[in-house]
Amino acid sequence: MDDEGRLDLSSLCEGCKGPAEIAGFGQALGGPGRKIVVGRDCDPGSRMMCNALIAGLLSVGTEVRDAGVMPAPAAAAASKDCDMLIMVGNPDSVGNLPRWKAFNGDGSPVGLEALREAVGRYNDGEIALQPYDRVGGMHPMNAVAERYIVEVAEAYEGARTPVLLDCGCGSAALCAPYVLSRMGCDITCNDTHSDTLHRPRPPGVSGPEMLRIQESIAHDPGSIGLALNGDGTRLASIDESGDRISAEEVAALIAMRLRPSVLVLPMDMSSLVEDAFHGSIGRICEEPAETSRFGKVVRTGGTLEETVDALRDADDGLGITSEGEFIFPESSFCPDAIRACAILSEIAGICSIKDVLSSFPKYTMFSETLHLTGNVETFNKGLAEALADIGAESIIEIGGWRVTMRNGWFLVSVGGDHGHVNVTSESADGLYALSLMESVKDLVRRCM
Repeated sequence: MDDEGRLDLSSLCEGCKGPAEIAGFGQALGGPGRKIVVGRDCDPGSRMMCNALIAGLLSVGTEVRDAGVMPAPAAAAASKDCDMLIMVGNPDSVGNLPRWKAFNGDGSPVGLEALREAVGRYNDGEIALQPYDRVGGMHPMNAVAERYIVEVAEAYEGARTPVLLDCGCGSAALCAPYVLSRMGCDITCNDTHSDTLHRPRPPGVSGPEMLRIQESIAHDPGSIGLALNGDGTRLASIDESGDRISAEEVAALIAMRLRPSVLVLPMDMSSLVEDAFHGSIGRICEEPAETSRFGKVVRTGGTLEETVDALRDADDGLGITSEGEFIFPESSFCPDAIRACAILSEIAGICSIKDVLSSFPKYTMFSETLHLTGNVETFNKGLAEALADIGAESIIEIGGWRVTMRNGWFLVSVGGDHGHVNVTSESADGLYALSLMESVKDLVRRCM
């Protein structure tokens, strides 16, 4: 909120400037007859900011459902009959005021245009505060975690899978260990309690935070390691020998297990995931794999909004964003890393994840950045014409060009500052990936 009391949307990225600002957002997003669920992580600042948000919502007549400290996937599952869910939390470090994130009742993110429209009404003075006898009511939500735990746990089988679980003392600790325990997993817990004094874990789960799990598994091999971020929307994982499982490998394992009718992937994600989905590589059990050769693969720019839009009509789809978030539309469009942990635990109870990953071919990927010397429009036009004549199996144009050749693929995209071009190539044949990269760079230079 600026000096004149106007709102802007910078707090979505930078964090709120104070309670007055987030109360203003509550007034902008709420209103008579609207039902909004509010949840938060366990950071001390989130409680203060959440109370201010609720005050703003109530002042314009909103009916507020308070989910309290709750991981985002569980809060989203409880918001299906409401207009909106607002989650408060995820500070980058101790001392920063938390951000907020708005979801629709189906768990999809509220679009930027809708937020701008609401903020515009607030800044134009169109928001009316309600008289004392017409303010909204606040109702605590009961058994939110319990219902979510039952829903996820009953969908999968743990078979006494040994799991080393780390929730970073975040709100995911309210659900994740109970989901895995109810599935039948044999859990060893690290920081699986909600603690307001624990240093908050940022949205991603970084490599250094996994060292303790890797060391534990290395001394006693056999368990898989799972670590969740503060609100249960992202995860990191370790196989039975203590090696980090890449985001692409996690996506491949889950796609193999679920075999959804629609798989939504970012433009730059490895072909490993698509090949595993189609049954071309890997196998989770000794029985013949049920192939998904007729399953549909959709590529997007990789944002949460784009991934959700591509999954709108897919009841049994699976979406993965560029941030490594997993979307299970049969439950909610909110990213759900706790459900992803349950699926990985089920897989580990059937076979060795290490063995499955070892059976995958090695995909070699190269990435380079070239300086763009000419006009962007001229370059884009020239490249589009050149790509039409190279004999590609398929070309997808979304913020760039992903071109599939017989033995690999490449991606060309202009950087956000229009001053450089990003080039990526990949193949299961390392020499082909290298030669493809050199050929594409020559092609790009000719189009400048």
